[in-house]
Amino acid sequence: IFNKFLSFSFKIKILSKKNFLKMENFFLGRTAMTTSLNPSLPSLILIQDLLSIFPKARYFKRKKFKIRQIVYFLKVRNFKNLLVVKEGKGIEKELWQINLRKNLTVHFEITSVLLRKNLGIKGNRTFHEPELILNNFKGRIGNIIANLFKNLFSNRPNFKGRQVVTFHFERSFIFIRFHRYVFSVSREDVNIQELGPRVTLRFLNFYNNLAEKML
Repeated sequence: IFNKFLSFSFKIKILSKKNFLKMENFFLGRTAMTTSLNPSLPSLILIQDLLSIFPKARYFKRKKFKIRQIVYFLKVRNFKNLLVVKEGKGIEKELWQINLRKNLTVHFEITSVLLRKNLGIKGNRTFHEPELILNNFKGRIGNIIANLFKNLFSNRPNFKGRQVVTFHFERSFIFIRFHRYVFSVSREDVNIQELGPRVTLRFLNFYNNLAEKML
C-alpha cells in the first residue's frame, strides 16, 4: 500500500522506491511534508516554497492515505517530523507539525504568505544547512514551540552557505524569514539578501496525539 506513497509531485526531489531504499541513511531524522486530501494548486505551490526553508525535507503526495498510515510509514524509516498543510474554507490554510518521536502535534494557522515569486527575489538557496535563530520564545508555550522548530533543523549548520532562518514569536504569531548574509569584497561590510518566502503563523493549540480526525 505504501509503494504509491513514494510518488512525489511537481518533480520535487524525485526519488524512486529503489533509490529511496539505497538512501535510507540520508533520510534518518528528517522531515516529511504532505497536504490535506485533494490539495489545490496554491497549496502545492506553497509546499514548494516551504521546502526551501526546511533543509532535507521531502514532499510526499497525500493521495488517499490516512494520517496514521503516513505516520507509521515515516516512523519505520526514522523520520522525526511530519508537516501537513491543510486547506480550510476559501483561502484559509493551516500548518500542522507532528513530532513523530513524542506523538506531539502543534496546530498553526497560516495567516499570511509572500511567495518567492512575489518578492522579486533573485537569490536562490543552496543545500547548505542554514543557521537557526529563535527569537522571543518565552514562557512554557514559547519553549515548547521553539523545541519543536529546532527538530526541523540540524544542530550543525554549514556556515559556508551563509544562510539563516529566523523565527520570531510575538503574541501567538510566528514570523518566519529566510536570508543569506553577503560579505563585501573587503569583508568589512555585510549585506542581507532575502531568499524567501515570508510566512506568518498563528499558534492555535497543542495535542498529545496525532489529532487524526482533524487531518
